[in-house]
Formats: sequence, C-alpha cells, structure tokens
Amino acid sequence: MKKRYEKLISVLGKNFCENLDFDKTNEIRIAVNKFPLIISGTKRFFLEKNVFSAFDLNEIFSAFCEYSVHAFKNDI
Repeated sequence: MKKRYEKLISVLGKNFCENLDFDKTNEIRIAVNKFPLIISGTKRFFLEKNVFSAFDLNEIFSAFCEYSVHAFKNDI
C-alpha cells in the first residue's frame, strides 16, 4: 500500500483495507452496527465482513485524532 494510506490502514486494520482501491475510493462511511459503505467513483458497495460497535467507532475516531480530539477541533 502507498505510504499516504498508512494511517488509514493502521486505524481501520489491514483486513478492512485489503480489498480497497484507495486511488478510486472517494469515501468510507462507517456507522454503528451497520456494514461500512464504500463510495468508489460512481459505485457504492458495502463491506459485509465488518460491522463496528459504538466502542469501535469511538476508538477509530480517537485514533484518527491521534487521541487528542481537541488538537483537531478546527479540522473536524
């Protein structure tokens, strides 16, 4: 995988990211107790092997903010 996607992979995990074409993926939508939605160009599909809990989403959000949400408040 390309270096610029390392943070995404480290947060979401290699298993989650293994079949994603990052150069074509526009958006990843993750919601509690639902399959993640991937938007790639004009295509939309669900990753039916993953469902995230509220705890998982909190951990993902915190990890993307490097466990310092206040430091990213302007970016959010």
